[in-house]
Amino acid sequence: GKDQEGQVSVKIKGPEPLIEPLKNTPLPIFVNLPSPLPERIKLRFTQENVSLPPGVQVVSFEPESLELMFESVVKKELTIAPRVVGSPKDGFEVTNVRVYPQSVSARGPRRELSHLLSLDTSEIDITDRDRTHRVEVELKDPSNLINIGLNFVTVEIDIRPKQAELKFAN
Repeated sequence: GKDQEGQVSVKIKGPEPLIEPLKNTPLPIFVNLPSPLPERIKLRFTQENVSLPPGVQVVSFEPESLELMFESVVKKELTIAPRVVGSPKDGFEVTNVRVYPQSVSARGPRRELSHLLSLDTSEIDITDRDRTHRVEVELKDPSNLINIGLNFVTVEIDIRPKQAELKFAN
């Protein structure tokens, strides 16, 4: 079959009555990890990594080894940044933009969260609008490794007639 990322294929041999029940069942691979966990570890698979009935043997593993990387999981509060695009109708202006909630708690690998300060929403087009616009929008997920526990936020964009000022010299 086609190689699947994150999967290990195990080829086994033995008497057919012992092999037959294992055919359509994923075979768990057991590994002993050291404590504390290092940042990287290379695992080489052997017969001891699988639990098989007596008389059944491992012929091969594909791949024969895997390199695993471990990283601490952190929690971080991220501000939500609404992405407002377009311009309101002539003679109108955006006077305020509010987001509910204003921030979200994210959990993920330190490497993924360390550089993030905010999460963007999907674009909110205000082209030719002439009144306050309230909309539920999706948060843009910067990485499938980060858990933000929230998919949508509410954004309220205040749009008001432009205020003009005239100064008269008498």
